[in-house]
Amino acid sequence: MAAKRYQLMALALGLSCMGSLPAEANEAGDKGAEIYCFMRKTGNSHNVSWKAAYERIKRQSTGLFKTSPKHAAVMVTESVV
Repeated sequence: MAAKRYQLMALALGLSCMGSLPAEANEAGDKGAEIYCFMRKTGNSHNVSWKAAYERIKRQSTGLFKTSPKHAAVMVTESVV
C-alpha cells in the first residue's frame, strides 16, 4: 500500500514538473541560436561559433542530464526555423 502511494506521488511530481521543461529548453536553444548567428555574421568559422553556442546551451540547461551535441543542434535549428 505504501509503495503504491509513493509511486503515485512520484508520478504526480513528474507530471507537474513537465510543464516547465519545454520553456527552459526552448530558452537555452534561443540563446544558443543568437550566439551562433551573431558569431557567423561577424566572420567566425562554424566550429568556433558552434562551440560557443553549445557551451551556452550546456550552461543554461538545468536538467538532470547534460545536453548532447545532437540535441543542442536540434534546439538551435528549431530556434532559427
